[in-house]
Amino acid sequence: MTPDIGLGNWMAQRALRTPRRAALTFDGTTWSYAELQQRIDRLATLLRDHGVARGDRVGFLGLNQPAFIETMFAAARLGAVFVPLNFRLSAGWPATSCLGGWRWYPRCRETQLAKC
Repeated sequence: MTPDIGLGNWMAQRALRTPRRAALTFDGTTWSYAELQQRIDRLATLLRDHGVARGDRVGFLGLNQPAFIETMFAAARLGAVFVPLNFRLSAGWPATSCLGGWRWYPRCRETQLAKC
């Protein structure tokens, strides 16, 4: 049996091996691997509950922040394709991207999702 070494499982495996070790520090806050995995699981559940499935594209529109990492791993966990978007894009661009089959994109704040 081949072990699952894909991106969708990497953080979960790391959280099992070293749950208390620092995984990410941002603006003076540090999250352990276990804490970060919990955040990824919550976002993956939210995306799944809103219809994101294997092969869907999940774009991220925002600045460099923990939500970027969380979205990347949550999308991979579902088998979706993570698509980071440049925050300098024009305001109307994400809406027009629906023509390309976009499902969801988390916006700057981790709890805001926009459906196309």
